[in-house]
Amino acid sequence: MHAAIIDGSPRFYPRLPKRLEHEVGETIFPATVTGWQYDQRLTERLAPTWQLDDGVLHIAYQHRQRPLKEVRETLLANLADHRWRIETGGVELPNGARILTDRESQAQLTSAYQSLSMPFVESIDWKAADGWVTVTEAELRPIAQAVAQHVQGCFKAERQVSEQIAAAESAEALYGIDIAGKFEEALRDIKNV
Repeated sequence: MHAAIIDGSPRFYPRLPKRLEHEVGETIFPATVTGWQYDQRLTERLAPTWQLDDGVLHIAYQHRQRPLKEVRETLLANLADHRWRIETGGVELPNGARILTDRESQAQLTSAYQSLSMPFVESIDWKAADGWVTVTEAELRPIAQAVAQHVQGCFKAERQVSEQIAAAESAEALYGIDIAGKFEEALRDIKNV
C-alpha cells in the first residue's frame, strides 16, 4: 500500500496511480497497515492513527466492540426489512393464482371487500392481470382472507423472531440467529396452524 499527503491528509492506494506521481507533487511513500481485518457485525473500526517513521507511514486501526443495543437494533431493522419483502412479495392461492400484496394492492383489496361486505355495492368490476372480471363479496372473500392471513402471518413471524433477538444476551448470540431461516420457520408454523 502507498500513501500520499494531499491537503495535509494521507490518501492510501493499493498501487500508486501514475497520475498521482506527476500531478500532485507531494511526498509519496510506502505505508504499512495494521489492524485492517475485523468483523463489521461485532466491531467497528475507529479512525486510523498514523505515524511517519523513516519514510514509512505506519497506519493502525483500532477496533471496539459494538454496543449490544446497536447490534440488536441492526438485527431488528434487518428483520423488519425481511418481513416487509415477504409481506409485500405476493401470496399464492390454493388454485395457483398469485395475488399481489404490496401496500397499494392490500389497500385496494381491503376497500373493495369492505364495499361489498357493507354492502355498498353488490359487485365490483376489477381489472385483473388477464382482463376485466366482476366479483361479488362471496368471490372476493377467500382472496381477501388469504391476503389478510398472509400479512398477519408475516407480522406474527417477525414478532416471534424479534422476541428471540430481545432474549439474546451477547452479540455473538445475536449473530447466531439466522433471521431469514427463523422467520421462514415461524411463518411456516403459523400457516400450518
